[in-house]
Amino acid sequence: MAIRFLVLITATVLAFSKLATAGPSYNFYDEIAQAACTAMNTRAGWVYAVRRTCNSWTVPCQYICSSPSLAAQDPQVSSRGLECFNSLHVYQNRPILPSDIQSGTNKLGLKIYRYQTCYYGSCGPNYCCCRSK
Repeated sequence: MAIRFLVLITATVLAFSKLATAGPSYNFYDEIAQAACTAMNTRAGWVYAVRRTCNSWTVPCQYICSSPSLAAQDPQVSSRGLECFNSLHVYQNRPILPSDIQSGTNKLGLKIYRYQTCYYGSCGPNYCCCRSK
């Protein structure tokens, strides 16, 4: 009887621990890129940070942003179209700074490379900054 109870408790704990970790997971790289692209935009309009595959066959951001199928994903820009105005590489696996302000002082944390162009092909930018025309 004690073994059955122990098995039941263990199964319940495992089931609830899986439920607690289920659901969407975030890496926050999209949010970092969106904030950076929005801050770099110099005019009014909609701004998108679009993920870009990093390999030798990937087209430059100028082609990704100007794709009609990309603009078609948002009815507010589908008739206007999108254009590229910059590209970024948001680095992953950077150190996580402690929440304590003092112990996180004078340490490098998040890292972004700003390309200042939309014409870089191959592996480089992993986000395109696109805006409405």
